[in-house]
Amino acid sequence: MTFPTFLRPLIVSACLAASALQAHADTVTWTVAPTAKQQAAAAELTSKKKHTAISIAPDGAWGRSWGYDSAELAKTSSLAFCRKNLKKGRGDCFVYAVNGKVVAPKQVTLTKVTQVYVPTHSRKASAFFGLVSGSYKGNPAKALEQFEALKAGTDVSVTERKGKALEALLRDHSLMSKDPRVFAQFFGSDRVERHNKGGKLRIEYTGWMATEAGLVCTYNGAYKSTGKRVGTSCLIVHSFENGKARYAYATQPKTIRNGLLVAGDALRGAAK
Repeated sequence: MTFPTFLRPLIVSACLAASALQAHADTVTWTVAPTAKQQAAAAELTSKKKHTAISIAPDGAWGRSWGYDSAELAKTSSLAFCRKNLKKGRGDCFVYAVNGKVVAPKQVTLTKVTQVYVPTHSRKASAFFGLVSGSYKGNPAKALEQFEALKAGTDVSVTERKGKALEALLRDHSLMSKDPRVFAQFFGSDRVERHNKGGKLRIEYTGWMATEAGLVCTYNGAYKSTGKRVGTSCLIVHSFENGKARYAYATQPKTIRNGLLVAGDALRGAAK
């Protein structure tokens, strides 16, 4: 349909107004004024070690973190803790202060939250983040040989072919057992985090690698709660098929487990 020339400016104006109204309906503008509880939570971070951060939201939600080796990790963690406590239809969390210094502007425009994810449950995680597409088939017998060589002192990251395709499938994704109380592990570019018993036991690792055969090992681990060091931990990946996973603990190679490869960090709170 062709509209008369004199009507076209009115139609354009109406479309722009509708667009602005939609954008306004999907956002919340807030003059930052932390609640007493949010301020108290921020003040308590002054006694914590290493990098600290606190994130807040207009509805009163907050999350804080400390003990991290970088400010970026502290910020990411504080946002995740904050988002676990968000309410639908309210403004999203944002980083308020880092290492005791307020970094937030005086006024923020935030996206309205429509979904909140609280970790860790494999079914809820897959519904929120989706599953990883793609496939991989390992060589479990070869991977077990590599694990035995690793225990004997061989650096398999040097002697064995690197599993670039496997690492690409795992990176920035979470491998979870179907029973969320058992096992969940996130493979980040700069960290690896593992939760057992529904998150009651948390271990952070500083590095990881995968071989072409399917041996996946994490290094330099420590319990988040106590700082107690743990040794290298390895998995043997049998296969991934569009998010469906078959794997075994390298120390229990005969027990094949079924799980999900989730397209996100399922160990932390999230919102969208």
